[in-house]
Amino acid sequence: MKKILTLILSAALICGALSLTACADGKEYSVLCGNCENGCVIVADDSAKAGEKVILAARPNAGYKLVSYVLNGEVLNGCSFVMPAKDVTVSANFEALTYSITYVADGCTVSGDNPDSYTTASTAILNDPQKEGYETCGWYRYHNQSEFEQDMEDYRVTSLEGLYGDLTLYAKYYNPAHTITVVDGENGWCYVEDYYYEAFYGETYNVDVNPDNGYYLESLFVNGTAVEGTSFTVPMADVELTSSFKPIVIDINYELFGGENAEDNPASFTVEDGRITLSDATKEGFVFCGWYLDENFWYSAYGEIDAYDWLEKPLTLYAQFIAEDEFY
Repeated sequence: MKKILTLILSAALICGALSLTACADGKEYSVLCGNCENGCVIVADDSAKAGEKVILAARPNAGYKLVSYVLNGEVLNGCSFVMPAKDVTVSANFEALTYSITYVADGCTVSGDNPDSYTTASTAILNDPQKEGYETCGWYRYHNQSEFEQDMEDYRVTSLEGLYGDLTLYAKYYNPAHTITVVDGENGWCYVEDYYYEAFYGETYNVDVNPDNGYYLESLFVNGTAVEGTSFTVPMADVELTSSFKPIVIDINYELFGGENAEDNPASFTVEDGRITLSDATKEGFVFCGWYLDENFWYSAYGEIDAYDWLEKPLTLYAQFIAEDEFY
C-alpha cells in the first residue's frame, strides 16, 4: 500500500509541474494571425499545445520593415513565445523604410523642392530638370547616353508614389532642331552658310551678305534683334533672319583753282540720287569751261554725273577756267 501511495504522490507532483507550463491537458489552442498594416505575420501551424514554443515570422510589404511582434495586444520581446493554455492572436508592427534619392543632373538645374529621401508613403511630384536651350524630358531610372528614345518613357519618374528602394534618377534632355528662315531685305540679300534644314541652340552660323550695287549692310537681325557683324548664334527658337541695307555715301571733292563753287552743287551723293546736274563754278576774270574728271582736263563730265557710275570710286571734279582775255 505504501508503494502505491508513493506512485500516486509522484504522479500528482508531475502533473502539478506540468500545470505550471499549462500542458497538463495536452489540448491544442488556436494561434490566430491578426490584421496588420503594411505586412503580415506567418506561423508554421494555426494551433499549438500549451507549453510549446511558437516561432513567428513576418512578411513586410515592399518599402516597410518589421518593428515588433504583438501577442494578444502586448509587444513581444523577440520573435517567439511559449503557448499558453488558451487561444492567442499574434500580429506585428511595421514602419516605412527611408530611401535615398540621387539626382544625376548632367548640367541641368535641379529644383530645391525635389526631396533627397522618401518613404513608400511619399506622394511628392518631382519638378523636371531644366537646361538652358534644351527640351527636358524629365527624370529617368536608367541612363541612356544616346539620343532620347520614346521607349524610355516606361522608366520615367514623375512622382514618388508607389516607389521603393534607393533611387538614382537621371536627367534626360535633348537639343531640339530649329529652322532658319532668311527674309531678303530691300537692296540686298543674304545667305546662311552651311545651314542644311536644321539648326541647334548654341551653333554659330556665318552669313554671306550680298548688298546691291551702291549699298552696304547696315545690320543683321535675328528675330528682330540686331546682331554684331555677319554671324549669329542660334537662340532657343526658330530663327528669322532679316537685314537692312543703306546706300553708300560718296563724297565729292571740287578742285576750284581759286574759283567759287555753285551753292547747289552737292557735297555728296548716293546711288539713289541717279543723274546729277552740275552747276557752273565762277571765278572773277575767268570763263568757266566745264567740269572735268582729271586735272589735265582730258575727260569732261559734260555738266553732270551719273551716281551709278561712281559708287565705288572717290570722285574729284576739276573746274576748268580760261582767262577772259584768252577766251575765244
